[in-house]
Order: sequence, then structure tokens, then C-alpha cells
Amino acid sequence: MCKLSVIVPIYNAEKYLRQCVDSIVKQNLDDIEVILVDDGSPDRCPEICDEYVSRYSYFKVIHKSNGGVSSARNVGITNSIGEYIVFIDSDDWWNPNVDMNKVVSYAFQNQQIDIIVFNIIHYIEGEGTYKRTENQLFSRIPTDSVENYYSFLVSNGNMQVAPINKIIKREFLAKNNLYFKDGIKSEDNEWMIRVLRCLSTVGVIDEPIYIYRYRRSGSLSNTIQRKNIEDLLDMIDASIQYTNTYSSERGNIELSYCSYLWFMTLGLLSKCSKADQTALKKRFQQCATVCKYGVSKKARISNITYRIFGYYLTIHILGGYLCLKKIFHLKMKKIKK
Repeated sequence: MCKLSVIVPIYNAEKYLRQCVDSIVKQNLDDIEVILVDDGSPDRCPEICDEYVSRYSYFKVIHKSNGGVSSARNVGITNSIGEYIVFIDSDDWWNPNVDMNKVVSYAFQNQQIDIIVFNIIHYIEGEGTYKRTENQLFSRIPTDSVENYYSFLVSNGNMQVAPINKIIKREFLAKNNLYFKDGIKSEDNEWMIRVLRCLSTVGVIDEPIYIYRYRRSGSLSNTIQRKNIEDLLDMIDASIQYTNTYSSERGNIELSYCSYLWFMTLGLLSKCSKADQTALKKRFQQCATVCKYGVSKKARISNITYRIFGYYLTIHILGGYLCLKKIFHLKMKKIKK
């Protein structure tokens, strides 16, 4: 066993992979392993992975057929031996000006904590600028209980669902079978919903460790399809069924999160065809019971909008809002790394 397993799922990222991997090496972390999971990448990523494995003894590579990011992460978890796990996507990198050792040391000093969340900087590709957007409330996130942590995130509309800004106990993942679900879009949302059902303790470090490459051509944020919508609706349906069976304070917070997801998904539907909007209308209506659980100001306003303007108009109203929000984030004040 080692202290930390760094898992890098890799697919078609030849342009960015060296920057990602070099950022890990330059952190000079002690007692770690770096697991490069080549998910059947069709470019030169397999050769680059082999190069790093030959250069560094603590690197290992797993070459597999393409199965998607969930499959790659799961293979990494299964083959890891670290007491803690951290994920980094192959087109992102760690901030060279912030010491990842701080996060690792904090984890080992507070081993009762299952997950520690750290901060993210967005790198706007095409502009070459670094920006901090909705994580500005990060230092105020409460950690005295999971319920307070969860409620705060729901109320502020930023659920911190991505695994990339977390250091996680491997035992916690294995004991609760918290592997990523294969074959779905927005897998991070589905994973985080299950994580928060099991979580006993959480910590937060307001350090911008992770640099996320934003607005890259081909990323999910730029390619919404009907399957994205259907998978998100499946998540909402599953939460309704779960909370009907296991009623609790945390279950009510989960429904509040699903209310946020419902309205976000409705806005994303504006990127789909009118035929898809019509075909999915019944699906939205079937799980619209979650709308009443919205606690944030945005969720309440969205619910009023839906009741007044109905399904089709609300799609375009929320879709317009999401576009404006994206533009606003891109215009946030530039920061240094």
C-alpha cells in the first residue's frame, strides 16, 4: 500500500497529456503511484504513457479497449493500492503554484474524513486566461455535518459533483461500491448522488489545486444530445424511487438537488430538436414532483416560470439563461494561477 493513487483516464488527449502528467511529477509527492489508464486512445497517447512508465518507477499504465471515462476510472480504482485516491483528467493539470502535499497531509492528519474537496481554476482555452467563477463561496462551505454541507451546495447551485477536485479514501469507495456507472452521460452527477448518501464526514481546503480546461471543442459542455437529457431524467427518477424507500433529512436534500437538476436539464433541452422536446415532454412531467423541493432562489423562480409559461416556453427561457450564465462566467475577472 502507498499513500496516494493518482488515476488518469486517457482518451484522444495527445495534445494535452504531457502537460497533465508533468504537472503530477513536478508536485514531488512522496509514496504515490500514478495509474495511466489508456482507454483505447487512437492517437499517440499509448506511446506517451509507455514513455512515462519507462521513465518513472511509480508510474504504471493499463491499456484497455475503449469503454468511456467511467470504465477507465473504475479500472484505475480496481488496480489502485493507495490509501487515498485522486483523479485528474488527461486534458487538465495541477496548479504548479499550489502544493498538493498540503491536501495529502491534511487527509492523513484527519483520517476520519472520507472525502476532502479542494478548489478549481478554469483555464479558458482560446483566451489563455485563468478565471475563478462560481467557487468564490468555497471558503464558506460548512463541514460540521454532511447535511449542512449538502444543503449549502444545493442552496448555492454548485454541487461540486466532479471527482477531479477531491481526495477520497479508497476504502470508502470500495466499501460502498462507489464505482462510476458505465454507459451514461453526466456520470459525475449520478456518482455524486450515491456518494452523498454514504458520506459520513467531509472536509474542504480552499486551495486552487486543479486547473480545468474550459470550453475545449468536443467537451460535454459543448455537445448536448438527447441521451444527456434522458440520462439526467433517469437519475431524477432513481432519486425519487430511492427517497420514497429511504425517507430522511438527507433524502429531502437529494430531492432539492434533483429539483435543480430538473430545471437545468429542461434548459439544456433547448439545444435539442423540437421533435426531441416533444418526445421527452411526458418524461419531464412524470418526475416534475421534484420541482416543489427546490430551495435555492433560482429553483423557486424557475418553478414559478414553469407554472406560468408551461413546458415549451420555459425550455427557451431557461436555455437563454444558461447561455447568458456561460457568457458571464467567461467574462469574470482574470486571475493569476
